[in-house]
Amino acid sequence: MGIFPFFRNKNGNNLSYDEKEAAEILKNIVNGLITMDIQKYSIGLYYLAFKRSNKKLVRFEELLDPINALTKPKLIHYLGIYNAIKEIVETFISGQDAATMSLKQYEATVLYILQQAAKRINAV
Repeated sequence: MGIFPFFRNKNGNNLSYDEKEAAEILKNIVNGLITMDIQKYSIGLYYLAFKRSNKKLVRFEELLDPINALTKPKLIHYLGIYNAIKEIVETFISGQDAATMSLKQYEATVLYILQQAAKRINAV
């Protein structure tokens, strides 16, 4: 985060540097240039979605702690958001023809995933 974060572009339809990097990683996964665990990639998107939301970050490790699930029932919603992200990523990866897609299409996919997840985070 910069010294003057209020000068940054707040347009929700633009990707940040980290989000563009996530789109590039997705492209490399689909093209077979890198092998990455889809769960780890989805966790990264989960964290990026929190950056787009108005909510305080809920660490993924908190979602996996059974004691937290009992004492903080809202965490189940966040786990559902993660699972939705993972499902979209898995569906996207399994259904893509890598040779025909441009980086802009991958960026649009990441933008869609993050916007939907951020909406769900804000609704919790």
